[in-house]
Amino acid sequence: IRAFLFNRGIGLYEYQPGLYRTIRKEGYFHEDVTHTWIQRYVADFCDTLKDREVVKMILRGNTQYLGPNNLNYMFVHHPQWVEPHPDRQVMVFRNCFWVITADGIEQRPLTELPGDCWSNNIIPFDAEYVGQPLIRVQRDEKGWKLKETDHWTNCELAQFIMRTSQFFWQKEWELRRGADGARYYAPLEHPELPTEEELKTWKMHIATKLIAWGYKLRDYRDAANMRAIICMDGLESQVGRSQGGSGKSIFAAATKHCQTLFDVDGKTADLKNDRFIYHGVDERTREILFDDVRVNFDFELLFSQITNKIRVKPFQGAPIDITAPVFTITTNHAIRGDDTSTRRRQYLLAFCNFFNEHRTPRHFFGHQLFYDWDKTQWNLYYNLMATALQVYMQHSDLGQYGIESGDIQRRKLRQQIGEDFLEFADTYFTAGYMLNRVVVKERVLNDYLSQFPHDRKFMDVRRIKEKCELFARYASLDYNPTAKGPDNRIKSSGFEFICLADKDFNAATADDKVYINTSVEKTAHAPY
Repeated sequence: IRAFLFNRGIGLYEYQPGLYRTIRKEGYFHEDVTHTWIQRYVADFCDTLKDREVVKMILRGNTQYLGPNNLNYMFVHHPQWVEPHPDRQVMVFRNCFWVITADGIEQRPLTELPGDCWSNNIIPFDAEYVGQPLIRVQRDEKGWKLKETDHWTNCELAQFIMRTSQFFWQKEWELRRGADGARYYAPLEHPELPTEEELKTWKMHIATKLIAWGYKLRDYRDAANMRAIICMDGLESQVGRSQGGSGKSIFAAATKHCQTLFDVDGKTADLKNDRFIYHGVDERTREILFDDVRVNFDFELLFSQITNKIRVKPFQGAPIDITAPVFTITTNHAIRGDDTSTRRRQYLLAFCNFFNEHRTPRHFFGHQLFYDWDKTQWNLYYNLMATALQVYMQHSDLGQYGIESGDIQRRKLRQQIGEDFLEFADTYFTAGYMLNRVVVKERVLNDYLSQFPHDRKFMDVRRIKEKCELFARYASLDYNPTAKGPDNRIKSSGFEFICLADKDFNAATADDKVYINTSVEKTAHAPY
């Protein structure tokens, strides 16, 4: 029985030391099969022999010959996998495979495939390379340069990332109301031309999105360049207020048609307590998507998983460690944390609100992306993914080729500050009140708690000082301009002070300090 099965490509595969998977090999491709599948395969084969005695023997002795315990002694396969390579990437299709390098893309027949592949990583499509990248991306000291082709213009997903990157779209569109009362966007008759800076920013967002797709599809991992792709709204908004509908999830999940992607509901994900959160992930999983995570998602829990490995605890059996796949996170909020460890594990992408409640991708394109595509659009999509791989291989340093977005940084600062303190500081540190004054930090704390007493349990002088420093960065103010020493602190007579200043700050008045009981005349509107 063992030889019969092995000669037909059926056997075991040792995927972890001492752990085996039942597989079937057909040509270069391998797929998982179950014990039941093997039993039925043998029974069906016996039926073709037209020998009733053989069929009866197999059916009666099914457990004896083909029971799970006996099948555990099948011969072991030793596939020669297509190994990740630092200079090339392979995309395998049903009819051919593409070899992608930084210099070009080449289509080859499957007979030249340089190794074995898992069937679930084979793209079930008859692809045809269009002969050139859909877009050429270069960068110099002046910024990104994009050279589009007609194929790029005809590719709907390419137009999708152009629109999600076009932060000046309001100059070309206006919101109207139809005869039925429905609101919709229509092109302006006399659109305003974008500025040079807006065009430069537009190209930057298109390039970084292509780089992100390429990074996600790359199976060769640079240990010094491991990051999570963070898809977030590029426009500042109130903390806790969800924008949504901007196309982040469509972008994040677009790679699932090229590789194995494991989807996690970001709203219910519990990284700290759910031991089975990665049940279903194995060494063939290329990407894990946390879709629509909550505000204050604890990104720090992913640190070692992004750069090293993840531990998968199945419902049955022992945990296994596997090399970390790519992590993608979509969020309507800023990811908490601004330290070096956090920044070097993130690759931020910003999405404008071109797509919104009044204009969805279905409205804009006239049909659903992916679900309603014909063969032409699917072929352009795979060519776009190959182009993205090439763009990434040309610009693979994610730390160098990231977005430059003031709105993203302001969103992160706003989330760290909190809406209550932001409301307080907007009227507290104003000209004519506490702006340009040196205030003892206990006074700031008392004044804040008098307006927001429900925060008494969570706020102390240390946290009030941190929030004042963050607000200074948010409002483009100087923090402690008279401080001396590397700790940037103002101390006097056993007290520590805080000063937020603008361009009108007069250092000569720094000795006029405000203590807890100091009376301050309000010459401008303040909440006290």
